[in-house]
Amino acid sequence: MDQASGLRPQPHVVAHDQRPLLRNTAAAAGRARLRLALWPALILLALLVADLAAFRFHPNPMYHLDVGSWGDEALVDGMFAQETDVLSVNYRWTSARSSFHVHGFVSVPRPLLEFTVGGLPSGAKLPRPITLQTTSGPLLTVPIAAQRRHYQFVLPESVPAHGNVDLTFTGPTSTITPDPRQLGIRLDDIALGWTSGQWVMPTALILVVQWAGVLVWLGIAWRLELSRRWWPLLVIGLVVSLPVMTAARLLVATPWQTRLLVTSLILLALAWHALPLLARLCPALDSQHERTLLCLLTVAVVTVQLFPVFYPLFGSHDLYIHLRRLQDVQLGSLKLFDTPSEFAGRKTIVPSAFYVLVSPFTLLTSTPGPAIQGVYAFLQGTNPLLVAIFVRQIGGSRRAALIAALAIAWLPIQVTILWWGFGPQIVGQWLLLLLAVFMTRANQTRWSFWFVAGAALWLAFLMHDGVALLGGVWLGLYVLLLWWFGRGSSKLWLRWSILLVVCTLIATALLYSDVVALQMSSLAAGVRASNITDQPMRLRFLVDGLWTSSRPLGVLFALACCTALLLHTRAHHRYLATAWLLSTLIFLLIDVRFALQVRYMYFAIPIVCAGLGLLLDRLMLRRPWGWLAGWGMLAAISYSGIVLLYGSILWGFKPLLSALTH
Repeated sequence: MDQASGLRPQPHVVAHDQRPLLRNTAAAAGRARLRLALWPALILLALLVADLAAFRFHPNPMYHLDVGSWGDEALVDGMFAQETDVLSVNYRWTSARSSFHVHGFVSVPRPLLEFTVGGLPSGAKLPRPITLQTTSGPLLTVPIAAQRRHYQFVLPESVPAHGNVDLTFTGPTSTITPDPRQLGIRLDDIALGWTSGQWVMPTALILVVQWAGVLVWLGIAWRLELSRRWWPLLVIGLVVSLPVMTAARLLVATPWQTRLLVTSLILLALAWHALPLLARLCPALDSQHERTLLCLLTVAVVTVQLFPVFYPLFGSHDLYIHLRRLQDVQLGSLKLFDTPSEFAGRKTIVPSAFYVLVSPFTLLTSTPGPAIQGVYAFLQGTNPLLVAIFVRQIGGSRRAALIAALAIAWLPIQVTILWWGFGPQIVGQWLLLLLAVFMTRANQTRWSFWFVAGAALWLAFLMHDGVALLGGVWLGLYVLLLWWFGRGSSKLWLRWSILLVVCTLIATALLYSDVVALQMSSLAAGVRASNITDQPMRLRFLVDGLWTSSRPLGVLFALACCTALLLHTRAHHRYLATAWLLSTLIFLLIDVRFALQVRYMYFAIPIVCAGLGLLLDRLMLRRPWGWLAGWGMLAAISYSGIVLLYGSILWGFKPLLSALTH
């Protein structure tokens, strides 16, 4: 450079070759993609091996359906109603054309078919020829004798077709005077399987469903920030449990696990937004760890409850009633009248809001039963989260909130109401619990807050008449207490009273105006909901129901929980709890006088669990015996609830209805 120009020389810049760095980055990205694809492939391979082992070592590879048992309509069609003989043997009569169908059976060369025939209609021509056929045509004709006999056949390799077994029984029928039904054969039992010691392959569908379920649960764990050291245990647990579940209940494994997969996808969608929403809407949950723990607990409770509820052979006790009412609503009738036992068989209105709510979900299932049961079981599974938020917002500690959440998840009365299928009351109770969460933050002035609170109250009124009575009296008493004791501090009582009056007027105009006079005249005439006329006997029955509904706590300990709640909360929240308990007491007295059953003990369960959380939290401060006693009680509650849930649904135990008669 020319020095005379006055310009200083520029330093020499060396250009480095960027290609090695780019190659290293691309190689690292390729290895990451390979690992990302490797783990799902390994999970799929592990599931295949586990399925093969589960089928190979299953102790009895013949899968029986007790024809005539509860829920068998999921596998049979074209048969008459369930019956039981004098020896307590369940059975059904076949018609001229009856079928047995299984979706998702294993790939086995020559499956075995067994069925037990209990007899023929009296006077039938002997023997009665019954033809077994599949979708491809007839298989064989079996001469059926009049005596009880067991039949066994080896099916051809064409059965099952694409993992599905569809067998049809056709044959002549006859009648038994005066029964007008055309009866074929009495079918007691039917079984499908293979000989022991065979290696059989699961269908591609069940394998993909299992694989997708494991991946979805890994997504839930990642989104809810579950520590990665727990991920291997989660994967191992699912890889082992899903094949074992398939081998144990093969006849219904595919629809069962498909329903659980859909539920897992819904949980994943909710979990995607749960933590940010809780951080924004629930400031009482003041730490990320607490929010994560409660979300994980809620997901676990929902899953554990829906696992047996979605069992294809399970139908809640009142499911047939819900199916009939749902059909009426879908045909355009929004005013339903019925004669429920709670009103002594008197004609009364049945709110249709529950059936409007579940109608869209019936599009997700082939039959409406799983949609009906799934909606109310899912909402009840989220009760622990709502109770935990309630406890935190009335001043309880994190441990008190966790205790209350665990208690409401597994108290036996919560399982009992699931088994009996009181869906409208479950949803109505959930709405009242949501309203209680709003009431603990009632210093809000935003119109959106009061709009959502009003919508929850209005829907609760329209969901179930018992919920409307309990919730209306509760909120009315709360307004009175606020007005009498706290009128100088705020106009909060005025806001809630306006909300109560508006929702009551709308609900009455839309639903209850037609039956108010009818119910009042029935009560004035002394009509009782109980068929027990002896007053001492009826009171004893009432006390037994109170004791059963509070198990395993007991009535006295439940009262101690309520006392702890009243003593250890602030004045504003004490009015809320007092009104809740007074509403329960009022309907207890109405039950004593008029035998009107509105399930007030189920209504009181959230407040009892909140008090239990506060009581055990203080007890656990006294280590070590207080800590052991508190967690021991929670273990007893959880054990009794989980055993009752799975025993009643999968193994046929019947929960006592007396827990829900008061």
